[in-house]
Amino acid sequence: MSWLAIAGTVGGYILFLAVTAVIALRYITGAAEPRTAASMGVAVGAIGAGATTLGVHPTLVVAAALLGDLGVVRAVGAHPWLRSLGVVTIHMVVSVLMGTVGFGLLALAANAPV
Repeated sequence: MSWLAIAGTVGGYILFLAVTAVIALRYITGAAEPRTAASMGVAVGAIGAGATTLGVHPTLVVAAALLGDLGVVRAVGAHPWLRSLGVVTIHMVVSVLMGTVGFGLLALAANAPV
């Protein structure tokens, strides 16, 4: 596998997480904060890609990603604890839902008759 393919996959993952972070921030705070959303995408993407590559147990990866997400929202976005928890929760839910729909659409497209 080439480094370009790996970089493209991780970059797509970070972009996906940044988009879902914008949705979560807009839902909870009422404003899309691009700097916070980009930071959330990079932090969670780096944790996910790095820890998975190193073979860390998925439960620990999810816990670290959620804590990293919370830390970024608190540090970069300067939100209070309760609002930060809300943003992280919605970010997790939106990411899972959009990922499920996206993979479902990819599976349908891959199995479509020619």
